[in-house]
Amino acid sequence: MVKREALKEKALREGKEWKEDEEYHPGQYISGTLREQLNQNRRHATSESVLRIIGMVSILIFFAFLIFFAKYFTLFLETIR
Repeated sequence: MVKREALKEKALREGKEWKEDEEYHPGQYISGTLREQLNQNRRHATSESVLRIIGMVSILIFFAFLIFFAKYFTLFLETIR
């Protein structure tokens, strides 16, 4: 409030018109944007964890296949001869 009054006095000294805007709230746009981002992060948090689990399972399957392939590849080559 003190800053608002100081700005009002400055505007009157400079000869500018001062309007009281009751609908104006400092930081309203910023806080609204932050609130929207928070809600968006909450909605997408589950999809990130699901993707992380799918990625880990895929890596495990890949390594299991790699071990299986390394173990039985020589046996496979011998049967081709």
